[in-house]
Amino acid sequence: MNTSITPQTHIADDLASLDTSFAHPGSVALITDEYRENFIIQEKNYKYRIPCYAGGYSLFGGGAEALEFPRDTLNRELSEEIEIDEIDKLLEESQAWNRFKLDGTFTENGQKQHFSFPIYVYECALPSEWFNKVSCSMLNQDNIHEGKAVLVTADELATLAMSGENDQFIFGIGEVIRTYLSAVLSAEG
Repeated sequence: MNTSITPQTHIADDLASLDTSFAHPGSVALITDEYRENFIIQEKNYKYRIPCYAGGYSLFGGGAEALEFPRDTLNRELSEEIEIDEIDKLLEESQAWNRFKLDGTFTENGQKQHFSFPIYVYECALPSEWFNKVSCSMLNQDNIHEGKAVLVTADELATLAMSGENDQFIFGIGEVIRTYLSAVLSAEG
């Protein structure tokens, strides 16, 4: 898979950041504890609509519906993918972090497919008590659609998102995660 990524300006509000030049923008959530030491990511199952990405990792979220703003997309997608009692807290704590333009290719049924879309990334840094509640609920696989929730440390997340052939994330999301982890580490240092 070949992917390029273009980080764009920090997004403070959804209306100012809306990019309508693409037909299918996406919104995803980086779900983490307040210390940014643990994360909840999604592993796509064999039923995923793009078979070559089955078993790959992603962030929770997805594509916009017609005339939907990024925050609305995030709220709808998380509500569809995650059925937990704490969903309102998860949505409430999600803050706009950054947006990227993802460009790349993947091979499906022997044919190269190109993708190009903006993705709006929200950080959901939960207080430890809430993160523990949310992770326990999400790890109950009956509550997750399109795969399963996986709890990883920041180091494990960095390993899964390694660049090149070792990137385990779909649609170039690994580059988004590497950018995020770099920003978090530089802010702490």
